[in-house]
Amino acid sequence: MRYKHNFIQHFLIFALIIFSSGASQISNNDLSLIAFFVFTLTYSVFIKATLLSFKQFIFLIFSLIVIIFIYYFINSSVNIYTWIGYMIKILLTFLIVKINRNNFIKNFITVCFFLTVISLVGYILQIFIPDILFQINNWNGLDVRNNSNSLLFNFTYLHPMRNSGCMWEPGAFAALLVIALLFIDFFNNEKRTREKVIISIGILTTISTNGYLLLALIYLFSFLNKSKGKMKILGFFLFFPVGFYTFYNAQIFSSKIGNQLIGIEEEVDKAFQNPNYVVSVTRFSSFIVDFPTFLERPILGYGVDIQTTNKKSMYKTYGENVVRSSGLMTLLLSFGLFGSGVYLWLLYKNFLQMSKNKLIAFFSTLLILCIIFSNPLEFSPLILCLFFVKSTYSNNFAEKTNKRTKTFV
Repeated sequence: MRYKHNFIQHFLIFALIIFSSGASQISNNDLSLIAFFVFTLTYSVFIKATLLSFKQFIFLIFSLIVIIFIYYFINSSVNIYTWIGYMIKILLTFLIVKINRNNFIKNFITVCFFLTVISLVGYILQIFIPDILFQINNWNGLDVRNNSNSLLFNFTYLHPMRNSGCMWEPGAFAALLVIALLFIDFFNNEKRTREKVIISIGILTTISTNGYLLLALIYLFSFLNKSKGKMKILGFFLFFPVGFYTFYNAQIFSSKIGNQLIGIEEEVDKAFQNPNYVVSVTRFSSFIVDFPTFLERPILGYGVDIQTTNKKSMYKTYGENVVRSSGLMTLLLSFGLFGSGVYLWLLYKNFLQMSKNKLIAFFSTLLILCIIFSNPLEFSPLILCLFFVKSTYSNNFAEKTNKRTKTFV
C-alpha cells in the first residue's frame, strides 16, 4: 500500500507538470483535465488529505464571492466560468500538495530529474536527426502551435538548437528546472548532487537568457550562503566582474536582449494605431504595450477575466487563448498593485515558513518574480504549488542554515 501511495504521489506531480506544460493535446483537453481533477479529488478524500475544516471552507467560498462581486462592480460584468476555472486550478494544486504531504519537494525534484534525463536524450536526437524525431514525436498529431505532440519531450522547428523538454518552449522548461534547483539548494535536507548536476545541465541546454541568469544567481547565493570568511568575500567580488564581462560578450545575453528591445517603440506605435496589428511577442513588448492599460486601473486591476472588459490583447492568439508573454504584467492587469503585492507577500511568507530564514525567503521570491516576468506562469500550478508546499527541513537543518545565512550580510 505504501509503494502504491508513493507511486500515485509521483504520478500526480508528473500529471500536474504535464497539464501545465501546454505542449501536448492532452494538456489542452478539457475532458482529460476534468478526469484528472475528479481522480485527484476522490483520492484526496479517500486518504483524508484535504485538511480543510467546515469553517475554513465557508470562509474561502465567502471570500471568493466577495472578490467576484468587487470585480463585477468594477467591470459591470463578470465571466463566472473563468473564475471557476482558476479556482479549480488552485484547488487541484492544493490537493496534490496535500496528498504528497512532506514529500512534495522530494517528489517534485525526482520527477523533474526524470523529465530532464528524458529531455537530454531527446535533445541529442533533436540535434542529429530532427526530421526523424519530429515524425516519431508526432504520433498523436501536432499541438495547437504546430509543435510536436509528446508528454515527455516537445520538439519544435522554431527552436532547433534549444531544449524545450516537456514544456511548450525552452524558456518555460528552464523556469520549471530553476524551481527544482531552488528546492534542491534551499528547501531540501537531502544531498541531491546527481539531480543538481543533471538539472543544471538541462537548464544549460535550453539556451534561455533568464534560465542562465537565474542558474548563476542560485549557484552564487548557494556558494555565499555556505562559505565563510574570506572565501565569501572573494566569491562575491569575483562574481560581478566576471558576470558583467560574460553578459556583455555573450550573444545569448546582451545581443538577445538588445534585439528584443530594438524597434519596440515602433511596434507599440503600430499597435496603438491599429488594434488588429499583431505585436511581436516578447516579454518587453508585452509589458510596454499593456502598461497604459494597467495605468487605467493600477490598484485593483481588471480581474482574471480581463477579456470581458473590452481590453483585448494586441497579440496573436492561438485558438481562444490570448498570449501575453510577461506573466508579471498579466498579474498586474488582473489584480493591480494591491493584489500583486498580496500575491508576492503570501509567496514570501511561505518561503519564510519553509526556510525559517528571511534572506532565503527574499531571494526565492525574487527568483519567482523573475520567472513570471519572463514567462506566462503567474497562475500556473508550477507557481501556485509554492504557496502551499511545506518544508522538508528538519529543525536542526533549518537552524544551521539560519545561523549560516546570518553571516551572509
